[in-house]
Amino acid sequence: MLELFALSVIRKAFVASVLVGLLLPLVGNFALMTRTAFLGAGIAHIAFAGVAFGIMLSFSPLLGAFLFALLSVAFIWYAEKRNWITYDVGMSILFSFFMALAILFLGLTKQYSGEAMSYLFGSVLTVSTVDIILLFITVLLFSIFVGVFYKELFHIILSRDLALASGLPVDTFTFLMLLFMTISVVVSMKAVGALLVFGLLVMPSAAAYRLAFRFHRMILLSLVFGLISSIAGFFISLTLDIPSGAAIVIIAFLLLIISFIFSRK
Repeated sequence: MLELFALSVIRKAFVASVLVGLLLPLVGNFALMTRTAFLGAGIAHIAFAGVAFGIMLSFSPLLGAFLFALLSVAFIWYAEKRNWITYDVGMSILFSFFMALAILFLGLTKQYSGEAMSYLFGSVLTVSTVDIILLFITVLLFSIFVGVFYKELFHIILSRDLALASGLPVDTFTFLMLLFMTISVVVSMKAVGALLVFGLLVMPSAAAYRLAFRFHRMILLSLVFGLISSIAGFFISLTLDIPSGAAIVIIAFLLLIISFIFSRK
């Protein structure tokens, strides 16, 4: 097993797995506590439509994913702010619409695209140096953001109304959190897959929530669970020759079940 790390593709895949295991649970803590976790699933499917669009027009699928996802999340945030529609209803509508577009774009391409399937189901062995750099930058920037604005974010999680009464720019912080969630989902799709990225976004955080009684401990525990899921899933996928995204999410699910068994809440 260890001799495989002599291959650069294996080393890249391992680093990508570790970064995804840190990034998604970190973002997932705030999504879970602000009840916006479902947006992660919607963002992944919207982004996949961008991937299909990029493949159809022969330009960067990752760029297409960013374009579709960021514009959609900005629209949902603005629509919810203006009381036009709620997050869950808005994302449910866009979720269905963009998946229909994804199917249409792939149909118009008129050929099987292995690249599209790697974004849909995940293929950590296909990650590039650019993918790893994007993951690292996102982890770094979001960690800095949380470190600098931890008190404000915790205040919003504790009570949105009290945060508004205290003069905090709640809408701005909400938009930034949605922006980071969007970027995190898109840069993680290649490693985990659009269909499974939601699992790693939510399950480690949900497991940590069952066991931790303080928010900062929940964050730390979710990162531990995320790393265990991604690293164990990576090695299991190599050993059994199964998709890495599926293995990672299954490990995360088992940890969630264990957390329910041992939870004192």
